[in-house]
Amino acid sequence: TPEIDTSLLDNSTGSNNFAAKGAHRLKISLSLTQLPSDTAPSSEIMKNFVQLMDLKNGKINTIVNKTKYSELEQTFARRTHDESGDYTVRPFEFKVHESVTINENIGIFTAGDRTDDEQTAASDQLQLEVSPHKAYIRGHEIERYNTTFITVPKARDFESVNAGITVAQLGNFINITSIYGSPDISPISGETTAFKQIDLYDTETASRGAASGNHIGIARARGMEYSSGTAGASASNTEAVYKLYLFDVRPFTKLTMSGTPSPTLIATHGDGGVQIKGVSSGATGFVFGDGTSAATVLLTNVVGEFVAGEKITASDSAETDDIVEDSGNVDLTISIVDIFQFSDTRQVFMDDTTSGEDFTADVVLDQASNIFSQINLEDDFNSSIELEDDTGSGNIIQEGRDTLSAIIKSPEKN
Repeated sequence: TPEIDTSLLDNSTGSNNFAAKGAHRLKISLSLTQLPSDTAPSSEIMKNFVQLMDLKNGKINTIVNKTKYSELEQTFARRTHDESGDYTVRPFEFKVHESVTINENIGIFTAGDRTDDEQTAASDQLQLEVSPHKAYIRGHEIERYNTTFITVPKARDFESVNAGITVAQLGNFINITSIYGSPDISPISGETTAFKQIDLYDTETASRGAASGNHIGIARARGMEYSSGTAGASASNTEAVYKLYLFDVRPFTKLTMSGTPSPTLIATHGDGGVQIKGVSSGATGFVFGDGTSAATVLLTNVVGEFVAGEKITASDSAETDDIVEDSGNVDLTISIVDIFQFSDTRQVFMDDTTSGEDFTADVVLDQASNIFSQINLEDDFNSSIELEDDTGSGNIIQEGRDTLSAIIKSPEKN
C-alpha cells in the first residue's frame, strides 16, 4: 500500500505527493526452488508451489509449458482427435528389465528403492522401460523428455496338472475305416523315410493289406487318431473310425499318348521328375515314375490343363525342339487326358518293404451337394431368348444331385 511503499504515491512535479495516495498494488515475489517428487499434493508447501518441470537424475522428464484453457482446450482436443485420431510424433519404444539384480541379470533399482511409479522395488517385479516420446491421445499432447520405467508384476500363479491330456490338431484329415496296419509317421530303425508315401486308389479294399483299383494320386501321413466306434481296428472290428492326417496331397493327371515315347520319360530318371509341357495349352506337370510306362504318363503338380491332340515337350529331351517322339521319330500327341481329384479316392495304401507291414484303409465318404442356381428369364426385346407369347417371364432350373465323396476336413477350432 502507499503507506508502506511511498513509490506508489502519485507524482507531483517530480516528487511523491502524499496527498494523492495512488493505487494499491498486488505484488508476488517468486523464488526458484525444488521439491522431492514424492511430496504430497495436499501438503501446506504445495499450496504456493507452481511446477515448471519434472527432473530425474538431473535430466528433464516433463515440462509444464501449456496453459490449461478448460472448455476451449477440450474443444481443440476433440477436433484434433476427430480429424486425426490418436497418433505418435516420436513413437514409444519398450525394453524389459529386472526390477532388482538377480544373479547375472542387472536390475534397474536396488531392492527397497522407490520406483518411478512409486512402488517398492522387489525381485518379483519387472521394469518396462519406456523411451522418450511424444503423442496425441484423444487430442491431448503427451510428451516425455526422459526414459521412464513402469513396474510390472511377474507371473507367480500356477496350476499343476497330473497326467493331463493335450490334444494337438495336426492339420487336415480324412476319416478312415476297415484299417489294416498303420502308416509310418515317424523315423523307423533301418529306414530312411520318416513319412512314407501313401497311395490313393479309386476302389474300396477288396483284400485287407492289398491295393484296390486304379492308382490316382499320392499323399503322406503325419498322424492317425481314434475318432469313433470301438477303439482298436482289427479283422473283426472294421467299423472303428480313425482320423488320418494328410499332407503333400497330389492327385494325378494321366496322359494317354498316341504311342510309346522313345526314350521313355523315366529312362534317365527312374523315379520321375521330368517336366512335361503341353505345346498348345502351355500346361506343365512332372512325371511320376511308378505307373508311367508304355503310352501312359502320370503327372503330379500340374499347372494348367492339358488338351487332347496336342504335342508335349520333355525337359530332358535330346531333340532340338524338345518334343516327345516315338522310336520312328514321329511326334507323339495326347490321345486322352484323365484328371483325378482327391474326391475320387476310396482307399489309401502304403507299401512297406517289410513283409506283412503294409497299410490299407477305406475312406469314409461324406455327402457333397451340387447346388445349382435358378436362372430367371425376362421377356425383353434385347434378349436373344424368345419366350412364348403372353408369358412375360420364365425360368430355367438346373437340377443338381447329392454325391458321396472323399473330402479332406479342416480341424475344428477350439
